Amino acid sequence: MRMPRRQSLAAMCVIAAAMGIASTSEARERVWFWGLAGFEEKSILTDDAVLDRRAELDTAAVLEGALRYENRYDRQRRWRLETNVRTEQFLNEDDYTNWRWRNRAEWRNFFDQDRNNEIRLRGEHEFRWRDGDEHSSRWRARGEFRHRHDEQHLSFLVAQFSNRDYNEDISTGNDHNRYLIEVGHEFTPHADRTRLRLRVGHEWTEADTDRKSSTGYYIDLHARHPVGPRTEIFGRGRIHWRDYEGPFDAPGNLLFREDERVRLTGGARYEFQENMWLVGEAGYGANNSNIVERDYSGFIFRVGIEVEWDIWRSED
Repeated sequence: MRMPRRQSLAAMCVIAAAMGIASTSEARERVWFWGLAGFEEKSILTDDAVLDRRAELDTAAVLEGALRYENRYDRQRRWRLETNVRTEQFLNEDDYTNWRWRNRAEWRNFFDQDRNNEIRLRGEHEFRWRDGDEHSSRWRARGEFRHRHDEQHLSFLVAQFSNRDYNEDISTGNDHNRYLIEVGHEFTPHADRTRLRLRVGHEWTEADTDRKSSTGYYIDLHARHPVGPRTEIFGRGRIHWRDYEGPFDAPGNLLFREDERVRLTGGARYEFQENMWLVGEAGYGANNSNIVERDYSGFIFRVGIEVEWDIWRSED
């Protein structure tokens, strides 16, 4: 399943060049920087590189930055390019320190003058390094159709494909293709930023080995509400079931792995200066698994500062 790095980078350049042809002197364009610095509690075992090691939660210092370009070609169409770099330094496990470099291109198009029907197409590629070595690479293609029923209700349908390839010196048998179908609905009851979003999805993974091939379903609920001109509160709930097609081959264990991942959190976002936000979120996270090495639960959180600065913007 491996795609050579040179071919991957060349393909991203082709995407960017092809979309760049659409740019016109009449388009509204913007270039800006988005950044994040903070701390996050998360699982440090996600790829089964060490079969007999228990998954656990650990705190990571996070630094992330993205350079974004958007072209509003006209009232109906727009496209965006983004390059993003993220690093995570775990406080207790130095060997899980990682870097990620991701490049993304997205096209959005309304089909009607009332802007009620929209399609969004996205392609992205990322490289990941762990403990100084190349860890994995991933391609992802995503299509989304959105229909607005009225000012308060919007429904959407998503189809997504991804291919992930691991460095064989680090992990074997984990290369996989993943497919996803999702339906969702957004409810905006007022003219302000209050929003309730529900997503239901089905995914299946075809890996090099049965122990990494799986089928899963999830439900995701996200709500947010402004409590002032600079402050909003939000809450999230997600439950994800995943069953694997082969036995988990840790020493002495031949069970077929079954996971139930749960995440329940709440938080707030406060703009303490123009284009600078303090973000905090906390709650409960767990992976209820029949495999002891993959079962964990506990307190999770994230806290940090987000910034967004315009670099260049065309005149309206």
